[in-house]
Amino acid sequence: MVSTGRKNGLLNLPFSAQQIVENANHSAFVYRKAVLELVRSYQKVTGYVLTSIKGNPIATSSIFDDFGNPNHKPTAFKQFNNATVISLTWDNRRNWVNGGDRLINWDSNNYYSNDNFRPHLFISHYDSFTLKNACLTWKLKVENEDMIASGEISNIILTPGEAKEAGIAEVILPEVTKPTKILLSVKLSGGTAEITNEWPFWIFPKELLKPVSSQILINDPLHLLSGLEKIYSDLAHSSVEDENSSKPKVIVTSLLQSHHYEYMKQGGKVLYIQRGEGEFPINNLPFWRESIQLFHSHLVVDCFPHENHTGMALYGVASDTAFDRSSLPENSPLIDRLDARTFELSNYLFEAQIGDGKLIATTLRFEGGLGAQPSGIRYNPAGLYLLESIINYLIES
Repeated sequence: MVSTGRKNGLLNLPFSAQQIVENANHSAFVYRKAVLELVRSYQKVTGYVLTSIKGNPIATSSIFDDFGNPNHKPTAFKQFNNATVISLTWDNRRNWVNGGDRLINWDSNNYYSNDNFRPHLFISHYDSFTLKNACLTWKLKVENEDMIASGEISNIILTPGEAKEAGIAEVILPEVTKPTKILLSVKLSGGTAEITNEWPFWIFPKELLKPVSSQILINDPLHLLSGLEKIYSDLAHSSVEDENSSKPKVIVTSLLQSHHYEYMKQGGKVLYIQRGEGEFPINNLPFWRESIQLFHSHLVVDCFPHENHTGMALYGVASDTAFDRSSLPENSPLIDRLDARTFELSNYLFEAQIGDGKLIATTLRFEGGLGAQPSGIRYNPAGLYLLESIINYLIES
C-alpha cells in the first residue's frame, strides 16, 4: 500500500509505488503511440514536436526520467517514432440517422465475436532513400496462442517524403466467450531496411444479458443507452413511478430519484449512469491527460481487460467527468482517477450499500459519444461489455 501526498493529507491507496509508476508508464506509452501514429497517417503533416525530453517538476510526460533513463524501451518507441513508420487507418462506416445517411464513429480498437477486422496498412516514409520492391508481411494471432491469419503485400515503392496506404488486411474474427486479446504484427522489408510495428486489439463476446433480460428494467430519460433495444429487444424500458410493481432485480437509470432509494433500501440493485451534473458532485477532468486510472480488485473490474493500466480497451468509455469522492456516500471504489500533477483522487465507478440493496454509479460512457468515440452503445463493444458485466454482477450479488 502506498500513501500519496495531496493538499489535504494522505491517500492510502492499495497500490505500491512501483505499481503506480508502471501503470503511468504503460498508459503514457499507449497514448503517445496512438497519437503519433495518427499524426503519421496524414500525408500533409511532415513533422511534429515531442516536448519534455527529460522529466521536470511540472511535467513528467517525458522521454527520459529524472535520472536520464528512458521511460519506454527504445525499440518499442522506434516503432512509431522513426524515419519510416507503419500505422493503421480504417474504413469509414455509415448509418441512417434521423432520416439522413451519415458517417458514424466506431471503435477500431475493440470488436465483437465474428466481426470483420479490416485494418488499412499505411506507410509513412521520410528516410533518405527510396524503398524499392519492398514487401510488407502481417500476422494476426491470439496472444500467446495460435495464428488467426497472415498475409503479404509485395512490390511496394515509396520515395522519401511519401506516405500512402500499402494494402488491407481482412479477417473474420473468431468466436470468444470472454474478452480475448489479439495481436497484429507487421514487418516491412526492403533492401537494408526492416521496419516493424505491433498493435493489440480486443474481441468481446456478445449478448451476455440474454438469459437474464427479464430481470432488468431500463429507466433512461436521458437516452444514454439508445440503441440497446436493437441488441436486446426484450428488455423492459420504462419511466415508471414505482419500479417495485414489475419486481426487476436490477434497474439501470440515467436519473437517480427518491423512489430508486426506496427500491434499494428494500433490497433492489441500481446502476446509475451520471452525465454532467446529477445526483453526485463531479469534477471536470481529462481522462488521458496528466492522470492515472487506478483499477481496484473487484468482480466487475477484474473481468474487464484493463491490464492494470489505461489501454485502448478503454477508448470508448473514457469520460471527461469524475465523481468528487469527498462528497460521495460511503462506498467501495472500483475505478479511480489519480491526478498526476496534484495527486487529487476522483472516482469513475463505485459501489455503495443502500439499505439492503446496492448502488453502482459511474461517469464512464457506455455510449461513447465524446469526440471521436463510438456513436452510441451499438458501436461500442467495450462499453456494452462493461455495462453487461455490471448488470450481471448486480443480479448475482
